[in-house]
Amino acid sequence: MGGACSSSQKPAQAHTTNSSNAPVSKDYVSVGVLGGTDLAKTRLVSTYIHGRDDSDYDPTVELEFNKNDTVNGELLRVRVYNIANTMDRSDRDEFIADSDGFVLVFSAHDRESFEEISALKSQIADVRKQKAAPAAVLLAMEIGSRQVSKDEGSKLASKLYEKAVPYFELESGNPNIEQVRTIFHTLITNAQQMQR
Repeated sequence: MGGACSSSQKPAQAHTTNSSNAPVSKDYVSVGVLGGTDLAKTRLVSTYIHGRDDSDYDPTVELEFNKNDTVNGELLRVRVYNIANTMDRSDRDEFIADSDGFVLVFSAHDRESFEEISALKSQIADVRKQKAAPAAVLLAMEIGSRQVSKDEGSKLASKLYEKAVPYFELESGNPNIEQVRTIFHTLITNAQQMQR
C-alpha cells in the first residue's frame, strides 16, 4: 500500500556495502528490474510506482523511479531502476551496483528471454564482485501463450542461486495491481532481511 511520506514520518534507512564491504547507509531501498527487450518491464515498474495499470507509458524513457511505500508496516523510500539492455554499460553497471535486489523478467512466450536469465545473473555477479548472492525474484510475463512452462520457471527459480528465489507469473497485458505490489514487497522484504 503506497503512500506519500508526511513531514512527521521519515522513511527507514537501508544499509548496503561498498567495494570494501564496509557498511554504508542510504536512505532508500533500491530494486533493479532486468530482462530482455519488449517484456513490458516499464509497464510493470510504472504499475508499481503509480498503484494502477499504466498502459499509457513510454517504454524505457524513464530509467529511475522513486516511491514512498509501506512494506511490512514500515515506511520506506523505494527506488526502482528500469535497467535496459540498450543502456550504456557504465550506467547499467552503476544501477546494478546500487540495487539491493532484482526482479529478473522473462517472457513465457519467448524461450530466448528465459535463457537470457543466466546471462543476467552473470552480469549481476560481475558487477557485485565478491558480494553474496543478491535478493531476487524471477518473474514470467506474457503467460497467455507459452513456450516456457510454469514448471520450467519454477525449476529455474529453485536453482538460480544457492537458495531458491520466489517465482511469480503475471499477464503483462493487464497486470494485477495487488500481484505487482506483492512481487515488489516480497523482493524488498528479502533484501532487507539479507542486509540485517
